[in-house]
Amino acid sequence: MKKKFFKGTNDNMFKAIFTPKKNRELLKEFLKRSLKEVTSINLDDLIILSSEIAKTNVHMKGKTVDILAETKNEILNIELNNGYYPALHKRNASYIFSKYSEEIKVSETYNKMKVFIQINFTKGLSKDYPSLEIYTLKGEKSNKKYIDNLIILEFNIDKIKNECYNGNKEFNFVAALDLEGAELDKICEGDKYMELFEKEVKRLNENQKFTEFMSAEEEEEKLKKTLIEDAKNEGIQEGKELGIQEGETKKQIEIAKNMLENKMVPEMISKITGLSIAEIEALK
Repeated sequence: MKKKFFKGTNDNMFKAIFTPKKNRELLKEFLKRSLKEVTSINLDDLIILSSEIAKTNVHMKGKTVDILAETKNEILNIELNNGYYPALHKRNASYIFSKYSEEIKVSETYNKMKVFIQINFTKGLSKDYPSLEIYTLKGEKSNKKYIDNLIILEFNIDKIKNECYNGNKEFNFVAALDLEGAELDKICEGDKYMELFEKEVKRLNENQKFTEFMSAEEEEEKLKKTLIEDAKNEGIQEGKELGIQEGETKKQIEIAKNMLENKMVPEMISKITGLSIAEIEALK
């Protein structure tokens, strides 16, 4: 059987490649290319922060992000999403808003707050999404920005890969995250930084301890997804049997009830259904 190859879109692989101090220049170059559409920032003083998001109350479960970094003027939150589901954007937004809230408390004035940039690399988006979508908070009628220090970028990995196959190399470093074998060799050849990325991803795939850890985690994730899928299907079926309308909220409630019966924690149920923790707790 062919040995499993863990690609750069795996969050643990991504962190193992880009967070070590010896690869700091690689991370800077990757960020520089990813951010070229919205800003050119000085990454000379880039540092990696703890990925733990601070709790704001005793009832809040700890949250971690994939990579959290800081420069003199910016906070950068990088998220790897290996699948899209309706509550994904809410979950990711909660991370950057948490950091935004923390910064408000420590900034000398509101005018001296840093710029917050969240970069999402997402698989499973529909074809309607562009290769790169840029979100800012602004008025629908005036088109004026409500705040000028928050940017969210979302890279559509599937579309970028397809465009790369058709000769568009604009985001080829992003495409490389989700490639292996001859395709990875071809896209990285001749590019100093992408060749370094390829070298690192291959080195880690040859590290037995690392791949054993990855395989164990992948198996745990499969089990979790199976439980979620079973609970979801049971929720939909139960809803049909009870004659419940197919409205999105009612389906989410039924799914949540079944997940609670399967002993899943409210935080995970919230991520899947989009319901708030308070709404889920009220179903118990």
